[in-house]
Amino acid sequence: MKKIYRVLLVEDDFASAKVVIHTLNKYNFEVTHAIEGNSALNFIDSESYDLLISDIMMPGIDGFQMLEKAGDKLKNTPKIMLTAVGDRQKVQKAAQFNVQMFLLKPISSNKIVEKVREVLRLDESDLVNKKSFPFKMDVKVIDKKTLQITLSGVPEVDFSKELFREVERVIQAGNHNQIETIRILVNTEVALHKQTATYLEYAIEPIKKLTSVSPEKINCYGGFFRELTEELFSGLKSLNQCNIQYK
Repeated sequence: MKKIYRVLLVEDDFASAKVVIHTLNKYNFEVTHAIEGNSALNFIDSESYDLLISDIMMPGIDGFQMLEKAGDKLKNTPKIMLTAVGDRQKVQKAAQFNVQMFLLKPISSNKIVEKVREVLRLDESDLVNKKSFPFKMDVKVIDKKTLQITLSGVPEVDFSKELFREVERVIQAGNHNQIETIRILVNTEVALHKQTATYLEYAIEPIKKLTSVSPEKINCYGGFFRELTEELFSGLKSLNQCNIQYK
């Protein structure tokens, strides 16, 4: 699967932040948004990022003070600074913190993608347009006793309730009251939405109750699970009880 690039956006102006988030979320980027420098430092203390995009002038500590406080934690992280005006002193100061690029406001969608690609040294082939993979759910019963669920594409919203309703519809329409095994195939590209595992967790519990199938008879497999780690599922009780094929 293509890499998912983790981006920390530090921006107190919600209009500018919305443009960046909306634009990058169309592709294989995962954006964390902090509205000021101190909040950003909390994220930096606990997570690592592939790219920092930060405003300079913000309430509290400014963008440069944030970089100074972060120190070595952001030393090797590519950086783009947002600014409303060109300023030679700011450019000189940015050089001290290894800032690769400035982006002038107002921000355009085309410009943010262009600059992010340039800073991260990405080819066009490195980006995945999520709209190229529309989300699909296929639910059917095989041999009257096996419920087969297949998920493909990139979800845009929480699909857990819709998935449960589709399972319920298929079971009731075919009068399938003796389901013994559930097979859940999740394709690789579904992982491009960071909440997919959580949505599955929400869906599995009501599906278990509907079918009375025990967790060990729920087999989860496919590229989605092979791309991820067991640690990701450790906090998801229902999903973690299932038989997950990580390899």
